[in-house]
Amino acid sequence: MKRHLLEHFTVLLLIFCIGAEGYAQIKINTPKTKKTNFNVATVALTLTAKDAENRQKFLRPQVQVLNDSTKQALSGFPGSFAQDQLSLNLPIYKKYQIKLSLADYADTTLVYDLTGTKVNYKDKQQVLMRPQRVAFGLKVSDVETGNDVPVNVVLNNKNRNEQITLNNKDRNKDGVYKVGIREKDDYDVEIKDGNNLAIYKGKINKNKGTNFLITAQKVQGYNIYTVRQFKDAANLKDASLLAVKGGKTVSLNVQDLETDENIKAGAIFTNKNRNEQIIIHPTTGSGKAIQVKLREGDEYDMEVNASKNYFFHTQKIKVRPKGASKDVTVRLTKLKTGAKIALNDIYFDFNSAALKDSSFIELDRVVKMLRTNPKVKLSIEAHTDNVGSKRKNLKLSNRRAKSVADYLKEKKIGQNRLVTKGFGEDRPLVPNTSKKNKAKNRRVELRVIRSTQ
Repeated sequence: MKRHLLEHFTVLLLIFCIGAEGYAQIKINTPKTKKTNFNVATVALTLTAKDAENRQKFLRPQVQVLNDSTKQALSGFPGSFAQDQLSLNLPIYKKYQIKLSLADYADTTLVYDLTGTKVNYKDKQQVLMRPQRVAFGLKVSDVETGNDVPVNVVLNNKNRNEQITLNNKDRNKDGVYKVGIREKDDYDVEIKDGNNLAIYKGKINKNKGTNFLITAQKVQGYNIYTVRQFKDAANLKDASLLAVKGGKTVSLNVQDLETDENIKAGAIFTNKNRNEQIIIHPTTGSGKAIQVKLREGDEYDMEVNASKNYFFHTQKIKVRPKGASKDVTVRLTKLKTGAKIALNDIYFDFNSAALKDSSFIELDRVVKMLRTNPKVKLSIEAHTDNVGSKRKNLKLSNRRAKSVADYLKEKKIGQNRLVTKGFGEDRPLVPNTSKKNKAKNRRVELRVIRSTQ
């Protein structure tokens, strides 16, 4: 019994010694407790980036973390958002600049200060990034007096549901209408006078410039507007830039094709040598010859439109440096059943029904004519030359006529107002004996099957 108790005591003693040794080892291997070093403490920052004008839209920009004092980029941080949120572990007692960059948006910098006495060791920040913008500017001046002309402006963003309107209160002290527009988006612009009559409709071409300078004048029953685009906004201060000094006067007579009677009509002269258009609107008393000054040596695309009931007319005009003033007579075809005109500038790739972009100017004229004359119904008729088989050319002409109709339908022209027909090579205008003649035979014509009456 004594022996048994002795053995039991020995085991307990051994366990106690082993435990004490282990405890002593733990004390030896564990560093002594020191005051916490907060210089190595970090804040877990969760970042989100959103479109400032559409806060439902998350962005995933590139990221740079900079030292606020030295502006040097710091390493060891993610270079971009992989998801809608980004986590950054930032040592405290420092001040940072977090720079976000994304195509089509202005660079945005968040200044994040961790030098204060109160720090949230888990934090969330939302950064709003604004779409990159360029300045749109417009100045309208009377050519005789130099006074500013009040107008109303509508900018329609074609990439999103956005419309910008400008009126007299949006003019600055220099008489310039100014607003920021998204750099990468496409805009249609419409400018109306104080009576809500359209002065100008067009597209903002950023390659030509987003600053518009317009001079206005009244001449013999017509309002004449000369429009130029500039990249440099400084040009808006000098309306005299639009004066056609030493230009040649062109007298334009517009008549009915059948009766030779003068027609109330307007015209647009697009200068192919510079970013300039001359837009002529008829007013009360119109019908006389239109007198317009064009720049000597320049070439113009001329478009003539009667107010209603007529096809439009287009042709090119070259203003020779020498010689007398130029007289031009245009005879317009009335929109009556059976009437027909050829579209001058409709182009397709070889053996293709795909419209080239250069065709859209002419087709937009057709759209404008159909909107002005809502009762007219057209047959769109396509023709080819004799290259290839008759069967192949017939199919190609049918597809080309359909391509034209599809474009008009995209512009909200009702399908019930359009029919299509392909004739292949069966109705040539001239013998297919030369490249020039074959080009004439490759054409698209419009024929009226229901008139304005």
